[in-house]
Amino acid sequence: MGPLHRRQGSSGPACGPLPTPRPSRAGRRGEVDTYPARDAAVEQLRAVGAEFQAVRTTYEANRQRVVEAIIDALRADVPPSEVVALSGYTREGVRKIARAAGIQPA
Repeated sequence: MGPLHRRQGSSGPACGPLPTPRPSRAGRRGEVDTYPARDAAVEQLRAVGAEFQAVRTTYEANRQRVVEAIIDALRADVPPSEVVALSGYTREGVRKIARAAGIQPA
């Protein structure tokens, strides 16, 4: 354990060990990179984050297409139970979509 320090202006007991100094960041005045794990994690997060955003965009577009197909099916008098089975949405989800589209419950 490192040396103990006292609060400024205190003559009481020591408060605990001194904090461990953090290593410096790379790129400052030619210092050596002391965070290789951090840099790798940032790069991984950047790549996965970009992939996630692309998937999210595709997901939203596909979700909207499914909602439109559900509305079309309900308007074409397809029973809600069949819409549930075919769409992957729950009964409540299909009911919510129908209400938002102004379709009366069957």
